[in-house]
Amino acid sequence: MSSGSHGWTSQSTFDIVSRNLADLGGLSLDEYLYGDTNSSFTPAPHVHQRAILPPPLSLPEISPPPPAKATETVNVNAVTRLHQTCQRVFGNTDALEFEFIEQNGPRNKQCILTITRPDRTKRSYATQPTFAKKNEAKAEAAKTAIEMGALEFLMNGGGEAAKPKRGLVLSSVARADTAGAGPVASTSKTTNDAVSSINEIERCCAEWRAGSVAPHWVGFFEPKLGHKQGCALRIQLSPNVVRVHLSDSTFDTYPEAKLACAKAAVSEGVLDFIKHGNGQTRPLLPIPFSPPASSGQATLIVNARTPLTLQSFYDSLPRPFPESFETNDAVEINAPGWLNGMVQSARGGKLAITFLFTSDGTPGLHGCVLKLDRPGEYRAYLVDARFPKRSDAKAAVSLQAMSHGVGNYIRSITSAVQEKVTPLMRSFSTNFIYPTLTAELSKIHLELHPRLEFKKERDAFGASLVVELSATPTPEQVRRYTIPTDYRNKADAKAAAVCYAAEQGAIEFVRLRGKEPPLGYVSPYTLRNYDPEASQKRKRAEGTEEAGQGSPQKKQKKAKKREAESSSTQGESSQATSVGQSQPIRSGGHVPEPSGIGFDAGSGAAHFTPHTYGPPLPPTQAAIHSMSFIPPYGPQPYIAPCPPPFDPRFAGGDVGTPAGYHSYGMHQPPLVFAPNPPHPPHVPYHGPPPAWGPSGQPRVGPGHSSHFVPRSSAVSTRLEHSDVEPGEVLSSRGSEFSESSSQNNRKAKKQGLKIKMKGNNSPTTPQGTQPIKEKTKDKGTSTTNTPSSTPPEGQDGEPSSHVKKLTDHCGQNGLGTPAFHEEKSENKFKVWIIIGKERFDLPTTYRTAEEGRQRVAKQVLARLRQQKT
Repeated sequence: MSSGSHGWTSQSTFDIVSRNLADLGGLSLDEYLYGDTNSSFTPAPHVHQRAILPPPLSLPEISPPPPAKATETVNVNAVTRLHQTCQRVFGNTDALEFEFIEQNGPRNKQCILTITRPDRTKRSYATQPTFAKKNEAKAEAAKTAIEMGALEFLMNGGGEAAKPKRGLVLSSVARADTAGAGPVASTSKTTNDAVSSINEIERCCAEWRAGSVAPHWVGFFEPKLGHKQGCALRIQLSPNVVRVHLSDSTFDTYPEAKLACAKAAVSEGVLDFIKHGNGQTRPLLPIPFSPPASSGQATLIVNARTPLTLQSFYDSLPRPFPESFETNDAVEINAPGWLNGMVQSARGGKLAITFLFTSDGTPGLHGCVLKLDRPGEYRAYLVDARFPKRSDAKAAVSLQAMSHGVGNYIRSITSAVQEKVTPLMRSFSTNFIYPTLTAELSKIHLELHPRLEFKKERDAFGASLVVELSATPTPEQVRRYTIPTDYRNKADAKAAAVCYAAEQGAIEFVRLRGKEPPLGYVSPYTLRNYDPEASQKRKRAEGTEEAGQGSPQKKQKKAKKREAESSSTQGESSQATSVGQSQPIRSGGHVPEPSGIGFDAGSGAAHFTPHTYGPPLPPTQAAIHSMSFIPPYGPQPYIAPCPPPFDPRFAGGDVGTPAGYHSYGMHQPPLVFAPNPPHPPHVPYHGPPPAWGPSGQPRVGPGHSSHFVPRSSAVSTRLEHSDVEPGEVLSSRGSEFSESSSQNNRKAKKQGLKIKMKGNNSPTTPQGTQPIKEKTKDKGTSTTNTPSSTPPEGQDGEPSSHVKKLTDHCGQNGLGTPAFHEEKSENKFKVWIIIGKERFDLPTTYRTAEEGRQRVAKQVLARLRQQKT
């Protein structure tokens, strides 16, 4: 063969090897030193490169295997497909690593498949620890890996995010060796105990793991304590079977911290973990022609690794991930914040998290130790110093803790704390024991009561219930019942302390005044004998008994309250009036004035009830006063029939006050009613009360009383055969016609009191309407009625006299000038009169405004005259 052909063959082989290395993730020297990612591989010049090189040999393209069918039930095919794909891509199956973990017994096996490409990118896939055989767990792990894209990862890798950063030169091996040998050399100064503890751990690894496992020691500083140091020991039996032991960061030198860490690890069972950590029952056979692993070699292996990004580290964790998130971006997950939130939610668990940073002698790269601590136990997690930023190392160790099940661990603590106080315990202490204990102490002295003292440790509470039998007790008269600080809040601690005190005989201690209970006594105040339903029934029965048989003070208060409500009801009903055929004169916004003028809203069918101002009535009059109120339902006891409303047509001469509306003064004997006959028991009646009306002309002679009782037949016939024209005012307010009201009127006139309008001076009208302007037919001009204007008189002298007489009457009695107002709707007029603060109207509309004025003025005038008498 000529030299030229030999050169072509060598160059072609070199090109093929270079391209294959580049395809596998290899870097050229220029790319490694200068980070030129855009430059492609260019073959070096050759002395014989004068002719055109033959094209490089083309390798056959590897077609991707068909996707797995969802209907596959035999998972063994998944293992075969992974092996075939890995063999075609890499030429062997070394990239696949299956590890088995036994949790809680040999029948709870878990399999974790780790795929490692030549560029050191990893993917892991795990199963649940529910398999009894390794083959079943292995097949399930392979199936899970294929479903989550393991075949694509084998052929194409993890993308640009998983590639290591280029242009970063790591520390030299000599420096790493020096860094790793420094602490080991200084161990010669340690005591024999230090040498024995450290040597015992290393000897156990060599004997039981055939030199494949070596202890990894890492030193760290505590920033809050200055230059104090601590040490961490990591024992990694497989990529996912790891245990980390820590010492306190309170030592001045690294050898002292390492000694303390070794002692702590031995006491925490690290030797048993090395022997049987992943289900191993006997030592492994040594691997021939392989030197045993040591801690120094473990340090060199860690330092020789390339730097990692947070996203690539997150992608290498086993899938499916134990915690679910809405994103796959490791930065957006914010693992440290999630972990802190979980710890905060475990209130009462006394959890504390600490992040400690390491360097492992590698400049520019950071690792992190996470310590999740609670009294009596802790969990530690460690990531190597392979991250350019501390924040990435902190997030990475948090993600690793999540991958190892820290979320379920914290949730179990939260659930255990919440279950310390059950709803039954809360009911037992709150509804039964504490009230009983308080009542028993009050029998001794009113000032004695149970005393609670709380204490706090981290975020948990404890309590002590103190029971004393005297205000100045002796030591024998004091009992203290204390529970540990294991509860979420003070309420839970109180409930637990009260329950504990009841179980320890606190109530018997109070009842027996500190003496021991008799022999054979069985306490009823125990949680197992408590029935919450019986307690609730007892409370309801006591509440009903208190409501039915209240104390005298409560009865007096209720009686006073009923009297106040009755007086207010009577005051409202006393202002009701009756007009015509059950048509009332309505008035609004009444405020009682000394003048006694005022008409409140009422119903024509409503029964009149006198309303008395001033001192209380005598007993006899008060009894008659109370008879005037008629409840809305049922047959009533016999009382004098209610008199009909007063007919103003007979209001002349010496006619007295209408019957039933008389005000019993001191000069007149009280009215005595007939005794009540026996009547049947009360039967609810929901019909409306009967309507009352005038019944014929009263016969009142000189010097006789105006009281009369109408016949029952007149009640039903009065509304149909009434001689009173519709719209007339038939009666006035009886309570205001009393002698006391007349005296108040005279006193008000003597004192010169005036009735003032509330708010502005303009008269108010319903719905905010303003006075209506009326156009007269004769003059063609419009006039507006105001409080000071007087309505014009019509041609008919009789109707116009009512308006004029009302004006004169109001002027003579100092009531002010009446104001006439009207409102037109649908060719009808509604008219009302305002005198002082009172409004008088009829629920009747008129064809003309003048007709309405005369009608309303006539009725109001009759009422005012009746009031004056």
